[in-house]
Amino acid sequence: MSTQVLKLTGLIQPGASPGVYVGRIQEIGGIFAQGNTEEEAYQNLLETTAHMIEVYKRPQALALLTSQTHNPALDALPAEEKLEFTLERELASC
Repeated sequence: MSTQVLKLTGLIQPGASPGVYVGRIQEIGGIFAQGNTEEEAYQNLLETTAHMIEVYKRPQALALLTSQTHNPALDALPAEEKLEFTLERELASC
């Protein structure tokens, strides 16, 4: 199992409607979530990110991890090996 951890930033901001917060991953496009509170949006973003980097965004996640760790061998990480990540929360202004 890889000990390399992908570092991501979750940007959370108030949505267009009152009582809605929207989150997105800064480093990988196309990963979004929402919730009724900032915390709920963050938790939903954690779950969505875990699924998306394994199923749909794995090549982008591996490329980012390779650039973060300067380890080109990670590009050949077996598909069955789960990618670990940390998600730093950042409140974005509108």
